Amino acid sequence: MNDGTRQYRGLLKLLALARRESEGCRRRVDELEALRAGAEDALDRLEAAIRTEEAVALGRTEIGFRDLASYLAGAAAKRDALVSTCRALNSDIVAAREALTAAEIERRKLDHLCDLQATALRKRRDKREGALLEEAGRRLAVVRRGRF
Repeated sequence: MNDGTRQYRGLLKLLALARRESEGCRRRVDELEALRAGAEDALDRLEAAIRTEEAVALGRTEIGFRDLASYLAGAAAKRDALVSTCRALNSDIVAAREALTAAEIERRKLDHLCDLQATALRKRRDKREGALLEEAGRRLAVVRRGRF
């Protein structure tokens, strides 16, 4: 095995690692987006529950309004927590997307280098085979001249 082949195999290994890294980053972005969607859904469900409780409290007496006030205080704390979670997930998603972009750039660079290396190896092989064929043709010409 010559140095060119060794380099090419090394590049292929690096490319495989870069692909794994890129896929890992892609999965992380997908997971974070799913978590954010879940938090947003929970926020929507909380808002719907608040509207329901308010409607129920309107039909009750003063006791219902006192219960509603404590419910709304708890709901506000939960809303704040969900909004905070959504914000944190948004910043995590931005960071994960940046990591994915960097991983994709690295993968594309390595893919390009592998293509260049493979092309160079093919050219050397073709040149070597061409030289062997020319040598075989010369030998055949010598043999034919000797017979005639």
